[in-house]
Amino acid sequence: MNIIFFSKRVKVYSRTFLLRTAMLMLPGLVFTISIDGQVLIALTSKGGANNAGAVIEYNAGTNTLIKKADFTSGNTGTGDQPHSSFIQASDGDLYAVTFTGNTSFGGGVVKYNVASATLTNTAGFTFATGYNPTGAFIQGQNAKLYALMANGGINYGTVLEYDIVTNALTGKVNFTAGTSGTGIAPSGSFVITSNGKLYGMSRFGGLNNLGTIVEYDPTTNTLTKKADFDNTSGGLPRGSFAQASNGKLYAMTSSGGNNNVGTVIEYDIATNTLTKKVDFTTGLAGTGYSPTGSFLLASDGKLYAMTGSGGASGSGTVVEYVPGTTAIVKKADFVSGISGTGVNPHGSFMQASNGRLYGMTNSGGTYGYGTVVEYDIQTATLIKKVDFDGINGANPLYGEFIEVSNTWTGAVSSNWNTSGNWSYNAVPSATDVAVIASGTPNAPDLSNTNYTIGNFVQHAGQTLSLGSGNLTVTGAFTNN
Repeated sequence: MNIIFFSKRVKVYSRTFLLRTAMLMLPGLVFTISIDGQVLIALTSKGGANNAGAVIEYNAGTNTLIKKADFTSGNTGTGDQPHSSFIQASDGDLYAVTFTGNTSFGGGVVKYNVASATLTNTAGFTFATGYNPTGAFIQGQNAKLYALMANGGINYGTVLEYDIVTNALTGKVNFTAGTSGTGIAPSGSFVITSNGKLYGMSRFGGLNNLGTIVEYDPTTNTLTKKADFDNTSGGLPRGSFAQASNGKLYAMTSSGGNNNVGTVIEYDIATNTLTKKVDFTTGLAGTGYSPTGSFLLASDGKLYAMTGSGGASGSGTVVEYVPGTTAIVKKADFVSGISGTGVNPHGSFMQASNGRLYGMTNSGGTYGYGTVVEYDIQTATLIKKVDFDGINGANPLYGEFIEVSNTWTGAVSSNWNTSGNWSYNAVPSATDVAVIASGTPNAPDLSNTNYTIGNFVQHAGQTLSLGSGNLTVTGAFTNN
């Protein structure tokens, strides 16, 4: 397993594995494997105490859904109706954008601290910064957060930059209209590639008014239109790109193509080439159509997504796509009714460390407010796990779960039990994902004490000193 003990000092080398056995014991390390012990966090656009949206936490091990915080409306509120997801930034906190509310009533930035379950508004959008985002932040190589604003600037949307240290918001570049413009109403989120540049899409504008592909360079503050959508390639995208192992970007459009219900598109950064790969199809046996979310690149190298319409019940499907090919496969249908899976998903999957995919539907289920679903890529099984009931949130829109981690920073000392050494500013609990990152100033030391954590990720070149202590991992152990 590439774990070598030197006087109970553990050296973990560069290799990734996931333990799936029932019980494994090594000197100083106890793995009680419960492969469903993941804690996932997401946003709903409605529901909660104020029907303005909620922060929700789903525990895959206990199959419980808990509302952790409420969004509030008004110019002194947090902002409301988030149409997005959280991102865990380098400071360990979670950041998201709201669609409406706050001082400008066009949304703002919120910060969520997992340890204290505290939701705080940190900045409000203005016309200059842009407003009404329908995607999430990404963190650039300069540690700043970037998002796409659907409105504002010179009326067509902006690229927004947010500094997590100063809370400063800056509208960096305006989108422009016209056939040679960069596009109108950017939607979804940026994806960052190895060249440090950010790639995204606009929903309208460009040569055919069906949207564009754009590239943003944070270093030069340059926004460049790279390609135009048309009726052949597909148009009106709502989601974001996913980068496959071949280096190319893949996304879905909600209209256009041979059936005018959307396509799978491939964008090659190296050659600046946009190619339609597959058409979505209608009908009971069709693939499903008009997707509004994004692909997820799963551990098997395939891309998975949800469509919001079509399939056997007309309520959406789960689809699988092998990057570079010209076929897409419907794997499962969403089913209506109280005992159904929930219907009309308008977001994306995420893959938890148990290997399974988790997503949310916008409606359906027992109460009609949507559901949490689990998809097993090994068995092609789609299962409703829990219902939204309005109190715990309702109608999630354009978002996805994230599995958060409490990351070792070593900022204070090498003592595992010192809160200041962890990104949550709290020692990992029995349900946390604890990450030991490379390059930290102090390697962690258990100091002869026993600890229990949920999941454990250790990166290459890092060491963990156990002394006479024990570290019990009740979930997955990943060695990177």
